[in-house]
Amino acid sequence: MVSVKKKQFSLALVLGVIITSLLMGLGASVTLYTYQMQAQRALTDTGVIFDASSRRTEEKLRDLTHAVESFVTVSSVLEELKLSGTEKFIRLLQYFHHSFLNIPWMDSFYVGYEDGRFSMIQAIRGRESIRAAFSAPKKAAYVVKNILINPPGQSRVELQFYDSRLQLLRTEAKAYAGFDPRTREWYQDAITHDQAVITRPYIFFTSREIGFTVSHSLHGAKGVVGGDSLLTSITTLLQQQRLTKSTEIMLSDNAGNILLSSSERIVSRLQKIRKADASSELNVKDLESPLAGVLHKEFVSIKAEGGKIIRVNGEEWFG
Repeated sequence: MVSVKKKQFSLALVLGVIITSLLMGLGASVTLYTYQMQAQRALTDTGVIFDASSRRTEEKLRDLTHAVESFVTVSSVLEELKLSGTEKFIRLLQYFHHSFLNIPWMDSFYVGYEDGRFSMIQAIRGRESIRAAFSAPKKAAYVVKNILINPPGQSRVELQFYDSRLQLLRTEAKAYAGFDPRTREWYQDAITHDQAVITRPYIFFTSREIGFTVSHSLHGAKGVVGGDSLLTSITTLLQQQRLTKSTEIMLSDNAGNILLSSSERIVSRLQKIRKADASSELNVKDLESPLAGVLHKEFVSIKAEGGKIIRVNGEEWFG
């Protein structure tokens, strides 16, 4: 006959096993809860960072609008002094110089008058396309361009080139034809408004590069003041606001037509399209990644105004 020893476990051991099991289960629950809370906090923090980044970008773009509005005020004061367009721009050289330094994405300031006269100051910023367009001296930092109507019906252009210390390098004048500010979109959009307006991206007359204009009518609708920015400069600005290297920032209208982008490739493609046909658009549906179109459709459908989280293909996105 075989004897069998019965194993006996103490109450303490049994309780220890039970408590350990409970602690392990509780630990797993706490870990899961902590992970979920951290994930939610991460999403919330990302949303806060996203909003802050959006605000910073808006503030920087608003600087351009404020600069143009300030230009309107100054120009109106000089108008009362009966100064010619050329004299005004000479008086405002220091103002423009500091504006270009403080707003690196500013490309040019100008004003078109109701009689067809036009005055502009163009920052060269080392761009060979601008230097070549004006045949500017090597040391030139700014070009002041004045289109004068004198005698009536006949126009001529005066060019003045200044270095970075605002020292005059060269002056030239010649007969000129082919540009009337009153026919330009930035003029026509602003002349009937009492506030700043922003054009859609278009190809600039001088540099043949793509950008947009912020414009504002002068007091009494005597003309329109404008300020240009290149899309490539805005792309650099947007890249500085990215949360990660893979972040892509894009601004489109409700129809999905792209206005601004942090992608140099997209901006280059938009410029190529506009050069071929000024009325053509680059839509999010035309991009290589179908995700952009899906995200745009989702954000438009929920009328997102920023800081919204949506789920697409199992991933969460901010917009």
